[in-house]
Amino acid sequence: MVKRTHPVLCGGTFLSLVLESRKPSASRRQRTQGQTDAFLESDVFASLIKIVWPDYPIPAGETFKTYTTNYKQCKDYTPRDLQFDDPIIQSAFEERLKTDRPKIVNSMVDIIDRYIDMGTKTNSGELPVKRLLELIRDDDSISVSESFSVCSDGTTVTRKELPNITAIHLPSFLLSVWHYIIKKQIDNSLGVDTIAAWHSGKNNRNSFSDGSTIEHRILVSCERIEVPDATIETDNESNETADDLFDEPVYSQDDPFAKQQEPRLTTNQIIVNQNVIQNGGLNIGFVGTLVNGKGGKNER
Repeated sequence: MVKRTHPVLCGGTFLSLVLESRKPSASRRQRTQGQTDAFLESDVFASLIKIVWPDYPIPAGETFKTYTTNYKQCKDYTPRDLQFDDPIIQSAFEERLKTDRPKIVNSMVDIIDRYIDMGTKTNSGELPVKRLLELIRDDDSISVSESFSVCSDGTTVTRKELPNITAIHLPSFLLSVWHYIIKKQIDNSLGVDTIAAWHSGKNNRNSFSDGSTIEHRILVSCERIEVPDATIETDNESNETADDLFDEPVYSQDDPFAKQQEPRLTTNQIIVNQNVIQNGGLNIGFVGTLVNGKGGKNER
């Protein structure tokens, strides 16, 4: 196995930067008052795994916490199932990205809302973005033509162009980075030197990528995207006719004048070119007030 010098983008370095951008933990004073962290590092990792593998069986007890620590430290003994090299898992993930991308992007929105510190209104989301931009820019093992999504519709830019972007859709970007790792950088141990360098700061202070070399402002968005409703029929697919849109006239069998009764008006209407098609073929070019069958009024 060929070790690469830092920096390297891999699963462990990606997870470490995501965790570095997590929401603040409970303070010592808050803990003495009984407050605890709302989530654990293993919760974040589990959520990322389920982006790729929705049915991943989370190990019970302390086991998964150990897995999380080993993964973010890029240790060699990451469990085989977390190496994401199973062709069935990879193929299923690729297929879901093709057929169900909006839903997956929205799952990443949920992860950001739950775990990521988006900062203040004036620099919302810039720090986690710039940290990743620095890492990708400086990792020479990534092809300059490798593409990453920067827009909610999946629009991509190359690694060469990425550091110069001025706006980005964070959920789509995180998903594309995670997809790159699962597809092309599954050897997590390649990031061990990067992790070691990040933890070799003075006075044992961590020296993660801080985004400071990306000096221009970046507008970060995090909105959900619309998920197409597969159950909605198009006009051509619908078997419903215009007659089906109207209520049938109701007559009383005991009424000798039943045949002389007028069909009752209903509120069902089809509006085409500002004309209203109403019961009995009524076509009105302008409608002021229509009276429905219950004696009410429909204002137009």
